[in-house]
Formats: sequence, structure tokens, C-alpha cells
Amino acid sequence: YTTLITALHRGLLIAFNLDEREIGYFLSKNPGGETPYRMIFYENTIGGTGTLSSTVEKPVFQAVLNKTYEILHGRDQDGCQEACYQCLLSFYNQRDHEKLNRHLALDWVDELGDFDILQESATNQDHFDALLAQTEAQSERDVLHKIRAMKIRLPDEAQKLIVDSQGNPLARTDFFYLPRILVFVDGSVH
Repeated sequence: YTTLITALHRGLLIAFNLDEREIGYFLSKNPGGETPYRMIFYENTIGGTGTLSSTVEKPVFQAVLNKTYEILHGRDQDGCQEACYQCLLSFYNQRDHEKLNRHLALDWVDELGDFDILQESATNQDHFDALLAQTEAQSERDVLHKIRAMKIRLPDEAQKLIVDSQGNPLARTDFFYLPRILVFVDGSVH
């Protein structure tokens, strides 16, 4: 997943001629989903460039996949062994260098073939039910129902333990949004 999201990020940058800092990305756990992770991309520029919203069009996403395949040395018999600065490595992803292997993403991009783009509802029922099952108080359930009613994106996790750099527990959030949004639902006594 790390290789694939990095490869798609690089493909997006090249397809749209963007600077590496204009589009951010991270992996998000996908509780109850068919795949263990979701790939989340977001625009870092104020007001956005509209890049990501255009990728829901099949021809645009196909162009991103074509660029991704190209930068992964898909048409080059003499490509690097696993990863290089022409394909996956960059200053910004140094912590992931050891995990990156272009062949993993290349196989996925190559085998994708014909595809359909489906927009996922921000209020996925299975995810909502999983979050609801993890709530500990009625006030948390009320907030979660209100989030869904207002069509706000559902939290990524519920009852997430936050730890310091040594692994010592600091707090348990009621709801957590990636990358670092903590939501605490305090009862009426507070």
C-alpha cells in the first residue's frame, strides 16, 4: 500500500505538472472494508487547484495511471531494481524508502485494465455501524448520529488511544480523523 500510494502520488504530480508539496497523501485504516487501507489524497494549496476533483473522470484518472506506469519504468527494460529518484524516491518520503518497490505498484497498474470509478458515500453504513458499536456513552452516539445527519465525513476511528513517542498513553479520543484531528465528547457534568 505504501508503494502504491507513493506511485499514484508521483503519477498525479507528473500528470498535472504539480510540485510535490501541492498534493498530500496518507493511508487510512479501512475498518470492515474489503481492503485494509484507503488511500487518501488531499490538496495543500489554499482554495485547491481542482486537481483531485477532476480525477473522478475516467479519462483523467487513466492519464494519471499512464503517467504512473511510465515513471515506474513500465516501458523501460533497464529500469531500477526496486526504487530510484526517477520513480518513487524523494526527499519527502525518506522514511518510506525501505518499503518502496516499484514492481508491486507496476503489477497493480498493469493489471488494472478496464475500470469504473464509483463515488463512495461519506456516510458508509458499515463504517457508521462499526463506529457506533465502539461508542461508550449516549452523548457520543448522539454526536455520531448528528455527524451523519449533517452529512459530515464520518470519523476514521472511535475510542483511539493517543500515545507519546515512548508509547505512554496520553488520552483516549472519542473520535479520530486522520491525519490528526481529535474529537472529545464531554458529558453534561463537564
